[in-house]
Amino acid sequence: MTTFALIHGAWHGAWCWEPLIPELERRGHRAVAVDLPCDDPAATTMDDAQQVTDALADATPVPMMTSSWSAIPSAGSSPRWSPCSAPSARCPQASAPEDVQRLAR
Repeated sequence: MTTFALIHGAWHGAWCWEPLIPELERRGHRAVAVDLPCDDPAATTMDDAQQVTDALADATPVPMMTSSWSAIPSAGSSPRWSPCSAPSARCPQASAPEDVQRLAR
């Protein structure tokens, strides 16, 4: 069994992964759909990154699926979860900067 991290893009929520989760589960996998605080105007990039880290705290390194904005906070999350270190990250319509810490300042 594999645990997949699903992280939504801007102006979305964890709900956008609802069609995919049953298919992953049908195939014997687990999915963690992370809900970023997009509706909080005070939330920073690093708040989003912490949300990813917290949501995946009990999982082993996982394949990560990001979309749009989520590649940036995902890259700033715990190095165990970064799309750059995930065993098989997929980032449709997304690109993560090399130095997300600098970007977050």
